[in-house]
Amino acid sequence: MIVDRNCLFGNEALLSFLSDRIAERNAPHAYLLEGPDGSGKKTLALWLAEALNCRNEEAVPCKRCRFCRTIAAMQSPDVFWIGMLENTAKKSIGVDEIRAIAETIYLLPNDLETKVYIIPDADTMTQQAQNAFLKLLEEPPSYVLFLLLCENRYALLPTVRSRVQLLTMERFSEEVLREWAMRNCESAPRLSETKPEVISTAVRLADGSIGRLKAFLALSEKDREKHPYFEACETAGQCFDALFPEEPGPAFRTELMKIFLKRADTRDRLVRLADLLCTALRDLILCAESSGERPGELLFFNPERGIRIAGQCVRSRIWESYRDLASVRDSSDANPNVPLMQNSMMRALYLLRQ
Repeated sequence: MIVDRNCLFGNEALLSFLSDRIAERNAPHAYLLEGPDGSGKKTLALWLAEALNCRNEEAVPCKRCRFCRTIAAMQSPDVFWIGMLENTAKKSIGVDEIRAIAETIYLLPNDLETKVYIIPDADTMTQQAQNAFLKLLEEPPSYVLFLLLCENRYALLPTVRSRVQLLTMERFSEEVLREWAMRNCESAPRLSETKPEVISTAVRLADGSIGRLKAFLALSEKDREKHPYFEACETAGQCFDALFPEEPGPAFRTELMKIFLKRADTRDRLVRLADLLCTALRDLILCAESSGERPGELLFFNPERGIRIAGQCVRSRIWESYRDLASVRDSSDANPNVPLMQNSMMRALYLLRQ
């Protein structure tokens, strides 16, 4: 029997490990799947449920048999999704949900060989619920598999963690995420040319998760504008438009002040903006030091614009502006004064025109 090991990009080693357990019929009664939102935990949970119950004698999961199809459609009477998926209004999984498991756990499966209980937000279980769940984990029936999905294993009691086998989803580097987006997201190549700052922000927000990156890049331009970090991208772009307009315009100091008063008027907005401005200045440093050649990979500017702006700046002033903005960003916790942060950041940007 061959087990499909290609359902999750970058998690091949994890799938190989699980495939061996399945082929040997040596799977434990409970797994804890840990990873950030969008890392593929639900995909892996479904894959496990399908692989353990697929009746294809040559390769599992086949994705074609009745058992695979009903599990994938979340219509199997023997695969239970517990807690948050059933009631998104709740912020935690309580003891009532665990009692509901206890009422069905000792009933034989209706259709499958393995009855599967999937808890998508296991780290939101209350302590009382976890203590109740411990009794089920200690001696479950041989035909039952528990799949606990979480972002932070340490939100679970040590006694719960000791009774499950940990599976950690891969957290990808920003370089891998960027490469994956360029190959698999239709909008990524276009955005990398027209708005590279959007790609950069999406990669940063993804926090190692391909699923989260895919969701961000799938947002419409209107929805991106509403997202706090994409809003900060737009604001940072406006700052450089004011400082280095392609055509003569109003005084840059006046324009910058308008931008900050309208779009950088809270501490959170300022911190996000400072972070993105530092990324942009990093790009300008690369452009300034490229000696007229095409710079390395830029995270905020496209090469043409980065080279144009860097050519209008004194290199030492770019470094000075970067250090001042990084200082504002890094000391933001100790400096909640919004007008003071605004003035410090605007002064740092003024240096680019001196």
